[in-house]
Amino acid sequence: MTNFDLIFDNGGGITLQTANYCHHFSGREVEVAQSVSDIIDGAPIDYWEGNEPDCRTEYDADTERNGGYHWVTDNDVLDAVAVMSAEDREDFLDSISGYAEKVFFETLFEIRARLALQQ
Repeated sequence: MTNFDLIFDNGGGITLQTANYCHHFSGREVEVAQSVSDIIDGAPIDYWEGNEPDCRTEYDADTERNGGYHWVTDNDVLDAVAVMSAEDREDFLDSISGYAEKVFFETLFEIRARLALQQ
């Protein structure tokens, strides 16, 4: 699996970035959830379109603490998808304050549940 970070900004956008790919999505939470699910499944991202290196962000604790964005790592996502129980997911989703982040995780949970049923 390719390592990735998600940056949920305070304007409702989501930046998906890996070592070699970076793309900013606005209003397309479902698309980001599908992309992340594909990454979890090992899809190669070397040929994805839309690489925007100028939107790459370096983590800044002050920016996150002051509400500029919420930084989520691949480990955070994997813990939520693979480790968290269904009951804990409800509390987890209720604790998310940003609309884009909440829709992203709701969609990702649905995608991963569908894939688990197909196996």
